[in-house]
Amino acid sequence: MSEPHQGNGLGLHLVSTAAAHARAAGATRFLLVVSAANDKMLRLVRRYWPSPRTERDGALLTFLVPAVLPARTALVSA
Repeated sequence: MSEPHQGNGLGLHLVSTAAAHARAAGATRFLLVVSAANDKMLRLVRRYWPSPRTERDGALLTFLVPAVLPARTALVSA
């Protein structure tokens, strides 16, 4: 996401939407692939999932996380 659009909750909205779609498809977990240089998204992931299963492939981090966010952050319902 470009700098002017950061800090407006769009990242959380995208993650919440992805989680809702995963749940609607019957998944209990889903993958987030994040650039290792994307500090804001890494903080978001670690804020909501402090100990996700993580793999690194060069400059990318892949997180396997539950398809459920805490109720106060769930912006999209399945």
